[in-house]
Amino acid sequence: LSILEVGKEPKSPSHYFKWPIYLTNWGLLLNVAQASLSTILVYQAHSSKKKDDEEPSSPPRMDGVFNLYWCMHSCSVTVAFGVSAMYWFFIYNPEFYDLDVPNFASHLFNSVFMGIDFIIAGHPFELVHAIYPLLFVSAYVVFNFFYYISGGLSRKGTVTLYEAMDWRNPMTCLKFVGGGYVVVTSVHLFLCVAYVIKRRVARFLKWRQYKLENLQTTGQDNTVV
Repeated sequence: LSILEVGKEPKSPSHYFKWPIYLTNWGLLLNVAQASLSTILVYQAHSSKKKDDEEPSSPPRMDGVFNLYWCMHSCSVTVAFGVSAMYWFFIYNPEFYDLDVPNFASHLFNSVFMGIDFIIAGHPFELVHAIYPLLFVSAYVVFNFFYYISGGLSRKGTVTLYEAMDWRNPMTCLKFVGGGYVVVTSVHLFLCVAYVIKRRVARFLKWRQYKLENLQTTGQDNTVV
């Protein structure tokens, strides 16, 4: 939806070729990469479980691939929420952007899907992992700068990819970038708190289920006696 801009009038090929120059689309690519790796790991785990049922073996260790996925997931969730927050609060302008399916798919649905992924995932969400989304954003800032000095233009033919990120006014641009770092860090901190709450709710629900099962078992035992 984001690449083809479903629902909009067809544009020139150069318009679609410039899809990768925006931070939003970097985030979408990260989401896809993280989801693809997650699918592979889940499939491998499912296959291993079948083999273990037939021939029990030692439990799997946390190797490099799992660590990579863990870091990618932390980065992907934070970037998704951070991009959505930055776009709707600081970038969106009804005079230039339409409220259509591609816009919602790129700047809202991504956060919804990653939010669901965050709720389902059971691995820890650590504060120290804030470094990964910050590095991700930093990589885009560097790309944006070199794209500007090399004479690259936006889809609309302007020298700035984002109005607030104008390298002709370095101080204003750096203030916006600094604000982006604050947003990303704040989002990651919020997600860390949300993870703690999620974990406590999960423990409470498990404890409640255990109590109910124990009560039912005790009741049955009393009936037999």
